[in-house]
Amino acid sequence: MNKIMSFCILICYFIALIFGLMWYLTYQQLAAERMLSMSRMEAEGYLAIPPPTAADIKKLFTMKNELEAQVEVLEGRLAGEREEYLSLTQNVSRLQKELNNLTIQKNANEQGEKLARMLAAMRPDEAASALASLDDTVLPDVVEYALPYIEDKKFAKLMGAIAKADSERSQSLAGKIIEIIGTSLFSMELGFQEDLDGSHLSEELRRRFSNNGFILSQSATISIEKKGNRWLITDGSQTYRIRKERGKLGIYLSS
Repeated sequence: MNKIMSFCILICYFIALIFGLMWYLTYQQLAAERMLSMSRMEAEGYLAIPPPTAADIKKLFTMKNELEAQVEVLEGRLAGEREEYLSLTQNVSRLQKELNNLTIQKNANEQGEKLARMLAAMRPDEAASALASLDDTVLPDVVEYALPYIEDKKFAKLMGAIAKADSERSQSLAGKIIEIIGTSLFSMELGFQEDLDGSHLSEELRRRFSNNGFILSQSATISIEKKGNRWLITDGSQTYRIRKERGKLGIYLSS
């Protein structure tokens, strides 16, 4: 019995010895791996990093100030580009409005020419009746954009037919037409059309205005409403409208 117990104790001792040896070897292996890992980290610069010096801190502040200065410059440039973009946007909007106005004017002139041809093709009494049937809101546009394209003789016959008409509307129509067209300040020969189409305010054109009592300053400019037919001379706050009508150029004060 004692021999069996001694043998069991001996076996337990050997088992404990084996487990102790295994633990020791495992511990040594882990320690070796940890040392190797630390060596790698130290070689790659993760360990033993020296604390920043005063020079390093000063350098960082210098870099910070330089970056702030660069940001300030970029912000100023961005603000300038925003102003430029806003200005361009406003210019585009203004040009778009001018283009829209010119398109409307062009369409009105084209429709006026078509209507003028229709009225000229009618008998004078028929054209007079057609004008008399127009509403007062429509009549000014027809008179301004259509009648100037009618030849002088046909226009005279049309006005005569209007004057001879019996209806109350027709009797007042002639006066309204004259009121809308207005009385021209003076008229010029068609020879000045080339200067007007070229937006060239020639000395001869200035002289013609001056001879009729209208002095144009050096800042006066010509703009074309419709080449060959309608022009504007703008001189400060005063605008003169020029229309090609019945073989001459009529000059009117623009309202």
